[in-house]
Amino acid sequence: MQDVLLLQTGGVPVRLAALVSGNVQGTLLASQQALAAMRDGYRNLEYTPPPYVSHPLIAKNDMLANEKQIVRAFIRATYKAHLFFGQKPEETLNVIQKVLRIDDRKTARETYEDEMRRYNPGGGFEPNNMRKVIDRAREARKMERKVEIPEVFDLSLPVDVEAELKKAGWKP
Repeated sequence: MQDVLLLQTGGVPVRLAALVSGNVQGTLLASQQALAAMRDGYRNLEYTPPPYVSHPLIAKNDMLANEKQIVRAFIRATYKAHLFFGQKPEETLNVIQKVLRIDDRKTARETYEDEMRRYNPGGGFEPNNMRKVIDRAREARKMERKVEIPEVFDLSLPVDVEAELKKAGWKP
């Protein structure tokens, strides 16, 4: 806290407003807002994101136990969308333009290319990265007890879904 003060300011629109107003000197932004900020003269501080920076799928144990078909269908749809995103760039640009309401194809392409920097082609999560996430959480919470990977991560459904799609020969 000597060189940098971290502030919790809110979601992306609030963080962008804080940056533009001069209330903060830097912030994390989503692709679309980061690209707009760079066009306005702000600089992007390049870094290689760790492979576990992502938007995880989280569910309660009750749902996993009692709603397996819904969870499986959700994972299947998410995995198919993930593969589509990585393998069908032009079609993905159409979706980006529609969902994010971007009229300019160039801006949509910049958004896509920025997202692809963090794209994990297989969508998997390696055990060594799981361990890093767990250990960082333990450290932040000052936990003494060792937490095993299966206590936090259950990848059995995604593994099954991936095998099912490969067996069926599914392609985006």
